[in-house]
Amino acid sequence: MSWSRHKSLQRIHSLRATAPAASINLRSFDLSYMTARVATIQTKIGLGGKSEPLIFDIPPDTAIQVEGVHVYIQMLDFAAAMTERERETEASHRRVLSMLHLNYAACDQVAEEFEAQRVDFHGARMHAVIVSPPGPGNEKERAERALAFADAAKRAIEEVGRVTENGRYSTRIRVGVDSGSAVAVNSGTKDEREPLFLGAPRTTRRSLQRVTRKVSSCRTGSARILDCSRSSA
Repeated sequence: MSWSRHKSLQRIHSLRATAPAASINLRSFDLSYMTARVATIQTKIGLGGKSEPLIFDIPPDTAIQVEGVHVYIQMLDFAAAMTERERETEASHRRVLSMLHLNYAACDQVAEEFEAQRVDFHGARMHAVIVSPPGPGNEKERAERALAFADAAKRAIEEVGRVTENGRYSTRIRVGVDSGSAVAVNSGTKDEREPLFLGAPRTTRRSLQRVTRKVSSCRTGSARILDCSRSSA
């Protein structure tokens, strides 16, 4: 269908009409906020509900300022697995879906172990964030746990590649880590009301296109790319 300026303007006006009319309630992800969220989650579980991440189901008129460490884990050989003899086939699509399913499950298990909140999976890339313990004074602890999480996730993906179908799902891995302040708003609907993070850490996704060969230190407030792109076979 061709683009229509009139229809586009109608959509813009319609979406603007649904935006909160009042001022945005800006909150901070601090100890009191986290304590209240933990209590809410435990109450829901006690009533038979599902567990939720600490940052989840944000009201539409609310934004949360979060000091956290964002981790991006990318499987570099995803595109190559999509083709077979230089073309995409039904079999290659099945292979890729199986590859993603196994690695998504492995990353989720590692994230749970390190108390990392998985923000989303986007194709071959996982975005997770470490937000606890909260507060600017705990940057070092969050950064250390984020690096340990990234290393554990990398090793988990390598192990999946090693033991599955004679290395058929082996992939090189690239990891981006960024620490700093971001604003979380709701970007989901219905049962998937996951947060969208706005701010400097988002730029790390673009930084994954560039690689530095070695990370000699972990410095908060700036992006770091860990070159883990050797084959996991």
